[in-house]
Amino acid sequence: MSFMISSCGEEFLYKEPLGSVDPETMQNATAVNMLITGAYSQLTIGTRYTDMSANWVYDVLAGAANKGSHAGDQENEYMGWQEHTLTSSNPILSFKYQMVYRGSKRVETALQILANVTDMNATLLAAAVTEGIDMKAIRQGELHFLRALYYFEGARVFGPYILYLDETNTEADPRMHNDVSIWPKIEHDINEAIRLLDNYPRQNNGARGEIGRAYKWAAIALKVKILMQQGKNAEAKPLLLDLLANGHTAWGTPYGLRPDLRDTWSIPAKNSGGESIFDVQYVGERENAGSGWSLAYVDGGPGGCCGFFHASFDLANSFQVDDDGLPFLDNEYRSRPSIATMTTTTTAEHDFDIPVDPRLDFNVIRTGLPFKDWGVAPSGRWNRDIGYAGPFKVGKFIYTDADRLAGQAASNLHPQGQPGSAMNLPYITVRDMMLRLAEIHVEDNELPQAMALVNAIRKRAANPTLINNTIATYNIAEYPGGHAAFSNQDVARKAVRMERKLELALEGGISWFDYIRWGGDYMSTSIQAAFDYEGRAEHLPRYADYNSFPPEVTFLPLPQTQVIRMGQNPATGQNWLQQRGYWVNR
Repeated sequence: MSFMISSCGEEFLYKEPLGSVDPETMQNATAVNMLITGAYSQLTIGTRYTDMSANWVYDVLAGAANKGSHAGDQENEYMGWQEHTLTSSNPILSFKYQMVYRGSKRVETALQILANVTDMNATLLAAAVTEGIDMKAIRQGELHFLRALYYFEGARVFGPYILYLDETNTEADPRMHNDVSIWPKIEHDINEAIRLLDNYPRQNNGARGEIGRAYKWAAIALKVKILMQQGKNAEAKPLLLDLLANGHTAWGTPYGLRPDLRDTWSIPAKNSGGESIFDVQYVGERENAGSGWSLAYVDGGPGGCCGFFHASFDLANSFQVDDDGLPFLDNEYRSRPSIATMTTTTTAEHDFDIPVDPRLDFNVIRTGLPFKDWGVAPSGRWNRDIGYAGPFKVGKFIYTDADRLAGQAASNLHPQGQPGSAMNLPYITVRDMMLRLAEIHVEDNELPQAMALVNAIRKRAANPTLINNTIATYNIAEYPGGHAAFSNQDVARKAVRMERKLELALEGGISWFDYIRWGGDYMSTSIQAAFDYEGRAEHLPRYADYNSFPPEVTFLPLPQTQVIRMGQNPATGQNWLQQRGYWVNR
């Protein structure tokens, strides 16, 4: 004992523990930039279930997809999402909650240290000095952007009565709770981002063009999403008008649609064109290759694993069109022949003569049709269990064989052997912003303006390179002038919502977040109708037993683990939480 004391001495008491960071040693530009990179990394670090942005389980929640795979495979994790029996013990809810607070904690730490850094402008280029660039302000703006994004993800999933911890927080008490909406604080963060950021992302030396960082136009677009999630459309409208008229990408291209919609989900075309506002950047390396999608590739086909995430019959049939190439705005497809039917419990038959919007085969893989450059999708292993998951494997985010050969994707990029790639995740896009503006035009009864935006989306989708009528029957057209769809506000609302359903299908849970924006009654009724259609004998009959969430359930349960950390018994703490705005269980 005496040897140990004399060896360590009193100075042992003043040494930093291994793995900790002394804030004073971090108060320089090099160190704080590493911390800021760490704050960004929470956009991409996740688990094989989900990450901060992939959010595909929310498409399952919306009835646009099902968990896929086969019976018994991770049903504890996924069936509550599919059946609308989700409870606070679901592990995916815990993963989401943890990622929100891991991200916000990294932002908090970086802001605390950045406040005392004085050498951020030491390496500025002469051109950056001339432009008046202040790297400390810009990096602060990026951190406010990230914190707004992380808490936005938390608030739109769990509701706004969750903890908001900023750089003034010095508490370490897990029993903290919150009974005040954090939306104003999220808005404050995004307003600070807009105030501090430059029109371009900036490298450490002040040069333009560090792709993947936040910049002013991306912050404006994120503010639009934050406002519209709260129903503040009037505040969002001038931002959208300015954004679409004057905004530009991180690399300086004016905002606009790419000629080929396939480039939106493409590795070679990422970070190019005018459509990207803010992408989550993946680089195709272990732990940064889209972990949130890692279970959702084609089992026995592209990616080799694992067969999760199949589009629903209801979503796939939404792509049916009438003789004029226009969608069925009153869901008439549900009374028409289905584009696929289950002929036995293990096989499905596709009808390629039914005319569909060509975006269908950009979104899903249909057996018997070519898929990207992988050849014709075969029956069998490309669908792990058709009778359980249905025949529509989601394909939008799946890499090409050329990507694999170029070293940009592989079947074993995650710790348990799941596939991944360098394909970005488009978190904020021009087409999303266009259709949001179309929504607002409809609510303001500006129907010609709404129709013009919808038609621009449809015109791009009619690109002849997407259409090969020798393999299936495709038809798509713009709404002609004077069409009934845009002569009446109620019908125009249906047209814009349908266009969002088709254009943004299966992209990070947009379908669910749209539903809750549009109200609990709309959500509950729409999802129940989709369940009823899905449950037909020729589709997936077990859906006949599913019941949608009631209208009041637009936020998801606070994870049970967090209830316990707040010092509450999960069996008795629900009332305590509900009184403070939380919804814990149905």
